Amino acid sequence: MEPVSIVIPVYKEEEAIGQTIDELNQVLKREKREYEILIVDDGSPDRTAEISASREKVRVVKHPFNRGVGIARNTGIRNAKYDLIMMMDGDYTYPAQAIPEILKKMEAYDQIVGARSTDFGNFILLRNIIKWFLRRLASYVSGAKIPDLNSGMRAFRKRDVMKFFPILPPGHSWVSTITLAYFCNEYTVGYSPIEYRSRIGSSTFHPVKDTKNYFGLIFKTVFYFRPLRFLLPLGLVVFLWGATRLVYQGKVLGLSVRTTDIMLVLGGIIIWTLGFLADLIVRQTSFQYQKNPEKTE
Repeated sequence: MEPVSIVIPVYKEEEAIGQTIDELNQVLKREKREYEILIVDDGSPDRTAEISASREKVRVVKHPFNRGVGIARNTGIRNAKYDLIMMMDGDYTYPAQAIPEILKKMEAYDQIVGARSTDFGNFILLRNIIKWFLRRLASYVSGAKIPDLNSGMRAFRKRDVMKFFPILPPGHSWVSTITLAYFCNEYTVGYSPIEYRSRIGSSTFHPVKDTKNYFGLIFKTVFYFRPLRFLLPLGLVVFLWGATRLVYQGKVLGLSVRTTDIMLVLGGIIIWTLGFLADLIVRQTSFQYQKNPEKTE
């Protein structure tokens, strides 16, 4: 079996990290697969790094200060020993028992995401509404069904994911962005159902700030990968609005043509033109990603 690097970004997880690592070792030893557990301590002021380093098969990489979970994920990927990477959180929410099935599915996909069947935490109703909307928006952008947009448990290959480092954000929305980046660049993404557990310790997720970042990054990703998905319907709405006003006022009311109506029609055409130009730029950029990928060594 192919060896795997288990990458876990952590910040102030001294209550959960020991139990998380112990469960990982139990599961992976039964698999008889070569592996390493790489803990990226994102500047924790507690004993997270010390507890992690005391466990078997663990290598710890430390940030001197808190830089963000997205940057910690990048650090882990860069320092991973193996090309096959399994990423998860250190708060005991993701079951290690799901790893063998996820890695098995990696034989047929470029990325496998652990799709959660349950959720825990504060403001559950609000979070579920927001996540539902974000999934629908992301599905529209990518043209694919996305059952879980921001799961922290996923497998991929180092050589693939490093191509997208320049656009990956430093915070929690890293996982959402990499999902869309794969879909929009014709990589295959599969899902494996998992049971999600209540976390041990307190969360670093900020409902207002991080939700705002999610929305902003999805719209940013739209323009980065699929600008026509947004600009084509927008241009159509503006064009039809102006054309309808022209016909109604000119043919029905017998009024003279107004400058604003002509501007609306021209505005729709301009938006279409910008959309097609943006799409050409995106395709050229995507070609450069494939031709000159970032080195992984």
